[in-house]
Amino acid sequence: MNFTITFESKSYDVNFERVNQWCGQNVILKSKILRYIGKYFSAGKYYDWEEEPIILLEGEKIGRKSYQTIMVHNKEEMISTIRNAKTGLFIKLLKERLNAFNYQDSLERIDMELTRIFSGVEEELFAHIPNLSINYERDDLFDIVQKSELLSKSGDVLEKLNETELLESLMECICEYQYSVPNRIIIIIENIDHLVELQDYRHFIEKSLLISRQTETYFIFTTSLDGYVYIDQGTIEGVSTFNDLIFSFPDSEHMCSFILDNFPYAIEYSEDDIFERIKEVVHRIGKDGEIISLESETIRKLVNRTVGITNCIKKSVNPMVLAFLKNENMVK
Repeated sequence: MNFTITFESKSYDVNFERVNQWCGQNVILKSKILRYIGKYFSAGKYYDWEEEPIILLEGEKIGRKSYQTIMVHNKEEMISTIRNAKTGLFIKLLKERLNAFNYQDSLERIDMELTRIFSGVEEELFAHIPNLSINYERDDLFDIVQKSELLSKSGDVLEKLNETELLESLMECICEYQYSVPNRIIIIIENIDHLVELQDYRHFIEKSLLISRQTETYFIFTTSLDGYVYIDQGTIEGVSTFNDLIFSFPDSEHMCSFILDNFPYAIEYSEDDIFERIKEVVHRIGKDGEIISLESETIRKLVNRTVGITNCIKKSVNPMVLAFLKNENMVK
């Protein structure tokens, strides 16, 4: 699907799939677009100085209540999203479970007992105090339950969990919430490459793919560090690069055909080969006027050697590739 957002007299087009990976080094643009999306679907009031964007999906304007949004970009926001006393996912799940039929008899008995206790206390305490009384209502019972402290399995406060553990818990809360109270939700994990290790990134993309197939949940992950992108046939259309322009990848068949048909010389790359090459450059696609300098790469290798890091060109460079990179005229 094509997603268009217009603000500050500019329009931006980007693919919108169930799982979206926003790559590239234009972190400011990614962050700005996400803030506009988050505010728009929050249904919060716009102040006089704020601009309401125009958001189109497949060319049709979508209303502010079309999606809910959950946005996190650090450890503190993950904890708040899970634990917040009024809006946290845990509280919403707890309330939904307590309202389930299985617990109604137990809650009714507790309610009756609390009513008896408060009535007795009021009779004893205020028998000789005029004009005062205490009040208890059924809603107070939930307030008592929700004040229970949310801890890790080991009994520690949530702050002692690392970012990977918290993100795992957040994803599971989202999954449970969507099973219990289905909604169309956009989950935004900003700068996930600053939160989890590279080996864990693939796990969370795979987990989000599973959740999105089973529920009306959409994910946007933003990254800018090398390696942080998951590309295969099922995910490539959700990959977009933000630099001097926004480039959203087409389906794998069209992308692979384009590369094979336009490569400076005939190559026999498999689809997986092409995906691997894209992963190596995805964060730099769309940078206008970027200079590819072999001298700079030589300096990088020299410096790396001093700290024991090795790197090299994978294979000898084909003269036709060099000519293409130097913008020289060439005949294929």
